[in-house]
Amino acid sequence: MKKLIKIIVILAIVLFALFQIIKTTLHVEVDEASLPQTVYQDDSNFLTIINTNLMKIFVLDSGDEYTATEEIMNYVILDSIREKVNEEYSPLADCETDECNYIIKEDNYYVNYLYAELTESNQLLINISFGTDNIIYFNTIAKVYMDIEFDYTNLEIILTLSEVTLNNIVIEEDTLDRIIGYLDQEEIEGSITEGTLDLDDYTYRIDLNPFN
Repeated sequence: MKKLIKIIVILAIVLFALFQIIKTTLHVEVDEASLPQTVYQDDSNFLTIINTNLMKIFVLDSGDEYTATEEIMNYVILDSIREKVNEEYSPLADCETDECNYIIKEDNYYVNYLYAELTESNQLLINISFGTDNIIYFNTIAKVYMDIEFDYTNLEIILTLSEVTLNNIVIEEDTLDRIIGYLDQEEIEGSITEGTLDLDDYTYRIDLNPFN
């Protein structure tokens, strides 16, 4: 019995040490100042704003197509969340309910933020903040980097996956493939309200289509 207790204690210490290492490496939280403030506080028609930004890129030649793409994606993301996942989601509002503050809140995990931003090299970075507050509190961010291409012939923006990291740890593509394989691919692709998400080739396309 004494030997068993010793083994259990050593195992507990090892597991605690491993958790501390993982937490130090992966634990990170979103600063609310980084969120797309204007988008989250806008009550306009999202489709109108999306098409206005597409007009700026392909018709008006505003010269700021990357910033317009960032705004388009944040409106698409928020519209998709509210239409397909949680219509009450509004994290910058003065509210205290789980429905308002979390995209998804379950017993064992939560997803609290999902938003896009431009990198210095004009890639689009999708941030997905998630974690758990069951027994322990832990939060991390999956970062999805996407290359941006403008197809002026078809009036289309094409985003192509470049890299995925968990905080700063790179997730290899074969690992990502396995993760996607466990999920309902059609359901995920269908959860986007505007444009076309294709998880086979990891692309997202949205075009200036007046008939959308």
